[in-house]
Amino acid sequence: MPQADESQVYLELTLYALHALRTEGGTVVAGGECVLENKVSLGALLDAVAPGRKTDGLRAVASVWPPFTQWYLSTDTEAMLDRTEEAVKTIAAGKQKNPHGSLAYGLCTATDGSRVLPDGMDKWVIAFSPVDALENVSKGLIDLGVDPDDLKPAAFPGVGAIATALRLEGSGGSVVLWDVGSDRSNLILITSKGVEGVVSCSAGMDAIYEAVQSVLKLKFRGAGARLFFNENYDFTESGPKIGALIGAKVGEALSSLPGGSTPRLTCLGLTGKQAWFIRDVAAAAALTAWEPDIPALAGELGLGFAEGTAASFSVTAAGLLGLAGSRIAGNDAWNADWVEAEGLREEEPEAPPEPAPEPEPEPEPEPEPEPEPPKPVGPPVPLRAKPSLSIDPQSSGGMSTRPKPQVPPPRAGTAPPMPTMKPPVMRPPGAPPPGSSPPPRQAPPPPPSSTAPSFPVPGSSAPSFPAPSFPAPTATRPSFPPPVKAPQAFPPPMPGGRPPSFSNPGFPLPATMPPMPLPASAAPPPPPPGVPSMTTSPMPPSPGTNPPPGVTALPFGAVKLKPVGPVTTGATEAPSQTTAPSEDEDAPPRKSKVGFYVGVGVAAALVFAAIAVVVEARLERIRANDLEQQEELAHHVTEERLKEAEKLAKDKEEADRKELEAQVAAAKKEAEENTKKEMLAAEEAERKAKLPGTIVITTVPPGAQVAIDGMSPKASPVKAENLTPGAHKLKVTLAGHEEVDLDAMVTAGEVTDLGSVALQSSFGSLTIESSPDKLEYSLHPAGDPTGTPVRTGRTPASFDDIPHGDYVVIFKRPGCRDHTEKAAIEKGSSTDVKTAYVDGSLELASDPTGASVNKDGSFLGTTPLVLHDLTPKVAEFVLTLPGYDSTPISCQIPEGNTLKYSAQLLRKDRVFNPTEEKTPPEKVDAPSPALSASQRKAGGDVVLSYVVTRDGLTSDVEVVSTTDDDIARRCTTAVAAWKFRPATAPDDRPVDSRVQESFHFPPFP
Repeated sequence: MPQADESQVYLELTLYALHALRTEGGTVVAGGECVLENKVSLGALLDAVAPGRKTDGLRAVASVWPPFTQWYLSTDTEAMLDRTEEAVKTIAAGKQKNPHGSLAYGLCTATDGSRVLPDGMDKWVIAFSPVDALENVSKGLIDLGVDPDDLKPAAFPGVGAIATALRLEGSGGSVVLWDVGSDRSNLILITSKGVEGVVSCSAGMDAIYEAVQSVLKLKFRGAGARLFFNENYDFTESGPKIGALIGAKVGEALSSLPGGSTPRLTCLGLTGKQAWFIRDVAAAAALTAWEPDIPALAGELGLGFAEGTAASFSVTAAGLLGLAGSRIAGNDAWNADWVEAEGLREEEPEAPPEPAPEPEPEPEPEPEPEPEPPKPVGPPVPLRAKPSLSIDPQSSGGMSTRPKPQVPPPRAGTAPPMPTMKPPVMRPPGAPPPGSSPPPRQAPPPPPSSTAPSFPVPGSSAPSFPAPSFPAPTATRPSFPPPVKAPQAFPPPMPGGRPPSFSNPGFPLPATMPPMPLPASAAPPPPPPGVPSMTTSPMPPSPGTNPPPGVTALPFGAVKLKPVGPVTTGATEAPSQTTAPSEDEDAPPRKSKVGFYVGVGVAAALVFAAIAVVVEARLERIRANDLEQQEELAHHVTEERLKEAEKLAKDKEEADRKELEAQVAAAKKEAEENTKKEMLAAEEAERKAKLPGTIVITTVPPGAQVAIDGMSPKASPVKAENLTPGAHKLKVTLAGHEEVDLDAMVTAGEVTDLGSVALQSSFGSLTIESSPDKLEYSLHPAGDPTGTPVRTGRTPASFDDIPHGDYVVIFKRPGCRDHTEKAAIEKGSSTDVKTAYVDGSLELASDPTGASVNKDGSFLGTTPLVLHDLTPKVAEFVLTLPGYDSTPISCQIPEGNTLKYSAQLLRKDRVFNPTEEKTPPEKVDAPSPALSASQRKAGGDVVLSYVVTRDGLTSDVEVVSTTDDDIARRCTTAVAAWKFRPATAPDDRPVDSRVQESFHFPPFP
């Protein structure tokens, strides 16, 4: 937990936005929020919360949220029975699209956000996501240069902050937290008691982008995504249309949540710049947006704001404030960890049993070939127990393959303890998630049968051995050590349920078989009828083994040993120990007893295997009984709890019945007493029936007119006498106040005092303000905003005699658009109406640059020029530059925005068009072209364009069109000698002017 004066940075990172703050003790000294696309704002935010991050790095407590997260709220049954880590993980994995994929999850109690304990009964809520989605969004921390001290789920502190805010309100309302994913979303219903419901929604960010694209008629959906997060785009007109498309899907999903009061809507993963979207979606779904008091919420969470920092946080920062508050206070509520786990394992099909080996024929006694030297073999490799997968409590949430420790069964009424969940370890991009390549899972062996299995014996068609008998179990169950820790005394069942065979008995055999004289008590039982004896079919020696030494006494028939060649070990040869010395080379070789000893070893192995199978079967039955007892205990606990609940319900029903009977008896008694009182009252009324009565009444304020039964009114206070007994009606009226109708019952001979009647004013108070002050205003009825105003004047103004109703106030500012504000006047209440004209800015540029900018004769600067704090109206400026015409400009300054305006300056020595001239050029000397006689006879048309210079001469004579090139040449020569009075500009200076002249020569007969 941070110290009182320690500085700590907190971050909340989603796929779209970053929220950050820095605290010193319990005070927020810097922070804010921005979308990840705005790199400039992102860098500024990180520099604000961590000024030395570029040199010292950035350490922070971080919370992240993947875009593919799913939520699940447990049922009542799951809340009682499924509280272990393995059970919760199995439920979450089964709800993924890929149940076998690795997942990361956060888990806590749904009521108060505490850790899920095995012996609890409260509902729990879990949020889970594919591991790669969590790693992708966590990679953003690496890209930002963040070294996280801790990694938390971002949504859980937000749920806790919302529940805290609702408890602070005390209104019993609810809020729906909208967790917007990529293709789908989740809606989490939150009250002051925690999470009450979870439902999936089809509206994700993809649907939002498509809605923006559709409403704004964009070509690509990517443009809709960029525009949605654009902080400067105005969605005032298009926002309700976008909200209507998305709000329909949100409203449809809301119908699946538990009923009650209408909730408010807030969102996870956006910033305050998208508040328009939440408001419009909420309005389309018949909801309102959740807008808490951020400073008050922070104070409830144990945080304070330094001066000026509270304005940097919107409602979307509630989760980050909750994370910082719980960290500083050392509170574990709504402070879950990310935990990584494997998905459901795919069960492998059971391997088929191996076929029994074919019986080998008994070798011929003579002649017998010399056996090959056996190959050296090492000791057999013992079978290893299959490792089990479990969450290592010492790791950071990764998976391990250590054997699970054996946990004794729980006592009655308790559940097994739940391991501590740790957050995942961040890995660099591209690293495989933990447990991505788990060892293949073998199918569990089938339980052995109650009888010993049959084993094939060479030389027999269907050999079998009877199951050895064991003493019956006593009343006290034998104690067996846990199977993981105990050494394997007997061969375990083979994978797929196959029994051990001769070639692989499942346990190591000695290289040589020592002499084994067996006592009579240990002799094997005789085989069943029809099964050949072991002594009649000796087993041949196993390949690769040395023959055992000779024995002198055996319980079976002895056979002669055959000569065995030397045994080769490495590069050295030694004579076999089992070869008997021979004095005569021609003597017949003695028969080998290897088969006999091998048979003895096989028989012993079969006996041991049978014992192991029976013992393993008994252990399996013991384990099954233990599991069955645990299940029965769990069901028994559940049944006891249900019975207890049923008993409590019956007791409550009985108490309610007795209470109802008591109420009925009391009502009956009260009715009897009332009857007696009524009879006495009737007698008394009959006695006083003929006596007149009196009514006394006063009003606040006094002077109101009081009329009784339509008679002439009297000014209050009123004392009306000689009234007949019975009911009378009174009407109280006063100008500017609401009428009051009263019913009075006059009792004969008595005075009926109605007390003081407070009259409510029919007017309301109205205060009108503006920024800036001294603006003209007019107050109109809402139904006739263009009619005669009720009030006019200049701001500020206040009135306390406005009749109740709906009004509009129109503000006027010279040169600016009118502002219209609504005002609802209620009886006896005060209404404030305010408006503000926000100044605008102008970025003025010119071509060429460097022009002087003047306004009303005042020099403002040279272009390019930025002017701030301009009144939002039509502004006029004059741009001047030596060698260029003075250029006036006029533009409308936008309200609260910046206008960019560029002016094109015109050179003074340019050639003017007729539209730019004040006076056109006038001919002074313009002789006609000299044509030949043939040209005058033929006629023609010529159009020339030329420039009249400022000194009255012509230049740049061009032929526009002609019917005769020679006539055009003669016209050009004539025009070149013409004299003019030059054209003038608007400022009366002579300028060059372009003139177009037409010559028409009609044919001369």
